[in-house]
Amino acid sequence: MQPIPSVHELFMHVRRLDHVGYTVVPNAVSPERLEPIRERFDALIADHENVPSAVVDGASTSVKGVGSIDLHRFFELNPVFEDFMDLPAVLPIVQAARNHDVVLLSSAMGNFRAPNTPAATLWHRDGGPYMRLTIYLDDVTEEMGPTAVVPGSHKDPNRPPPWANHENQPRALPGMAPLPAPAGTCLINDTNIWHTAMPNRSSRPRRLVWVVYKWSTQVYDVRPEWYHSPEFIARQTDPVRRALLGCTD
Repeated sequence: MQPIPSVHELFMHVRRLDHVGYTVVPNAVSPERLEPIRERFDALIADHENVPSAVVDGASTSVKGVGSIDLHRFFELNPVFEDFMDLPAVLPIVQAARNHDVVLLSSAMGNFRAPNTPAATLWHRDGGPYMRLTIYLDDVTEEMGPTAVVPGSHKDPNRPPPWANHENQPRALPGMAPLPAPAGTCLINDTNIWHTAMPNRSSRPRRLVWVVYKWSTQVYDVRPEWYHSPEFIARQTDPVRRALLGCTD
């Protein structure tokens, strides 16, 4: 795994999260670690009809019928995915931004967007505020449907206006920032920031992983398929991971 950020890097990431609502961590996952992760991810997508936690056009997809595939309870699908829970280059930033009081909101989610497909989500905010990680498993170009945000909108009390979306697709908004990035990059964002995913106009699929953290005192009634299973929690022995799962022993 990649090294932990320096004190200066921590300060800059936390400051950026506060001011513009997002920050980008390059090389959060090394190329060596990405290869087995992508292999197992692809195997699950290829056999998603037989994966109980896989959902096509699920709750994270506001535009139905585009074939977006979510892999819920992602940590539990293969031990290699568990490292996303506490990435050394990323978790210290989240902890510093939340005064070292963070737990996982739910299990992680893998997401697959097929080539040459329209945007599967409209402009929206997720509420919270929580801290969301978007970990790029591919080199994502502007043609591949990267996440786009409106910097600073996490401090706007309003949701994106109705005109932000037209004909069931997100419009280009003034000041928006598409966020293409190389594989292994991690985008951290305040979930109140206005954001969307652009259409994948390329001939390549787009694969990524979402992990969301909250304060330990925040209450959120997640969907049943988003919870960690009791069996998964019981077999965790690392104290950091048990704390992130909300275990107090």
